[in-house]
Amino acid sequence: MKQFVQALSGRAEFLIVVLGSLGLTLLSNLQLVLDPGLADQLPPFNNEILISNLVYEIFVLLWLSAFMKARGWTFERLGFSMSLRDTSIGLLLAIIVYCAIWAIEQALGSGAPAMLESAQRFDKVSGDLDLWAMIMASVVDAVFEELFVCAYVISALKEKKRAAFALNVSIALRVGCHIYQGVYGVLIGGAWGLVFGFWYLKSDRIWPLLVAHAALLFTELLTLSP
Repeated sequence: MKQFVQALSGRAEFLIVVLGSLGLTLLSNLQLVLDPGLADQLPPFNNEILISNLVYEIFVLLWLSAFMKARGWTFERLGFSMSLRDTSIGLLLAIIVYCAIWAIEQALGSGAPAMLESAQRFDKVSGDLDLWAMIMASVVDAVFEELFVCAYVISALKEKKRAAFALNVSIALRVGCHIYQGVYGVLIGGAWGLVFGFWYLKSDRIWPLLVAHAALLFTELLTLSP
């Protein structure tokens, strides 16, 4: 089995990692775009959904990490290294993205309030969210999204394509993860993807992105929790 995995082409590897990690998310988001009425049938976000998403991401992380390891991907190649300096940079990146999100919300609130209201219907929360579940979900989702959407995509593509192409694909995938929120999701995903992707492209270090993503998501969950 290991020999079979190692014999796969780079293109096959890329499709397996991207579709294996994001395929279901992109498909479900596309369905919401094509049929906006489906959003009204979705249950409010709750603790059970939070935990089920956490379990799913852990499962996907485990099997895709094993696949990537067999393909020669290492922590060093993806830029995993912790430091106080990079933690500080991560918090700065979180502030930059938060300010970008705030600016987008202010602009849409003034110029296109219907678009902002349509996006915010996905923020409905039912019941209390468990603190430890929020912490775990923030950490795991940060690793999940920044590993597959940013670090792997950019690292894999820039070896064979131009750096700009790798960055654009990473941004497009992040937009795809938020496109269910309409124009708001496109703007948020684009801004987030540009800041994070540009940083990773220039530094080859993923730790600041993990810190920033976890901080942003945990703050959002705290805000949404009743």
